[in-house]
Amino acid sequence: MSNIVFLTDHKCGSALLYELRENYRLKVNPNIDFQNFYMWNVNKWDPNNKYVVIIREPREIIVSGYLYHKKVSKEKEGWIHGGNYWCGWERFFLEEDKELYKDYLEKAFIKEDYQEVLLRLSEEEGIAYEMDNIAELTLRGRDLILDKWKNKDNVLFINFDDFVWDMISVVKKVSNFLNVGNDINTLIIEEMYNYSLVKKGYGDKVDWSHVTNKDC
Repeated sequence: MSNIVFLTDHKCGSALLYELRENYRLKVNPNIDFQNFYMWNVNKWDPNNKYVVIIREPREIIVSGYLYHKKVSKEKEGWIHGGNYWCGWERFFLEEDKELYKDYLEKAFIKEDYQEVLLRLSEEEGIAYEMDNIAELTLRGRDLILDKWKNKDNVLFINFDDFVWDMISVVKKVSNFLNVGNDINTLIIEEMYNYSLVKKGYGDKVDWSHVTNKDC
């Protein structure tokens, strides 16, 4: 059986994809991996693996990140008041990538209180600041992944919006890609209702404070 990698990035549905991965890991293959941050995976494509990659519309990434970083605690995101955004995760980069993407790696070192900057800026200025800083790391990785992996037969791209609003179709698409039987697929769909942002299973526990379009 191929190695299977579920791959995502900041503000691109990490929590949902992690739960989906856990369900496949428990019911299909215990060796399914979950990896965060597109950029350090760009040059690690392996023809023997299968990849499920979740992407998101760039404007949504920027605005969601802006709203999230204005309120997130230092306990949850230690870099937010100054520090390394990747918090040591840069060790996962290939050595050649460290040189190739040096400018972006350096951008991950936050020299001032990121949250304080966002709070003192106007909304328009804050969104622009987010776009030029942390969001740029995600967007750069997203574009590289799409450019280098888009025509690979062993890569399935799924859209975050589809995952939220049409979860059943996404799970079925992933199951077909992984050659999962209908019985197991049904079990996974039932379990994923517990993590849906729009189904009753998640109820009042949804944190809507960094959702970009509440009207939906």
